[in-house]
Amino acid sequence: HRITRRGLVFMVAMVFGTSNQVVQGFVPSYWWLAGLMFLWGMSGGFYANLNQTLIQELTPHEKMGRVMSLTALAQAGLSPLGAFGASALAQWIGARPAMGWLGAASLACVLGTLAFGRELRVQP
Repeated sequence: HRITRRGLVFMVAMVFGTSNQVVQGFVPSYWWLAGLMFLWGMSGGFYANLNQTLIQELTPHEKMGRVMSLTALAQAGLSPLGAFGASALAQWIGARPAMGWLGAASLACVLGTLAFGRELRVQP
């Protein structure tokens, strides 16, 4: 069975994941955090697989190598820079507020794309 409007489904999964991350910054206990992280991981797995599928289906065959190398760079090569920035923010304001603020920034990006990226929402 094929998911229809995969671009919209992709962005809704991102809204769920980033909203979850915002809430993680404000939970009262470890057990709430553990439950939210479980759900966050499930949405991330869904998002990652759909992301890879959309990239490979929508990229022209002759440009696949370039696109996949940029994807690998963005997903793996830039992660240490993100971790460095997140750890600096956590050191400055605390881990929980940093998680909430970074989640809010991510959510704002996703909602902006959802609102203004019609061509992404209508991907078949």
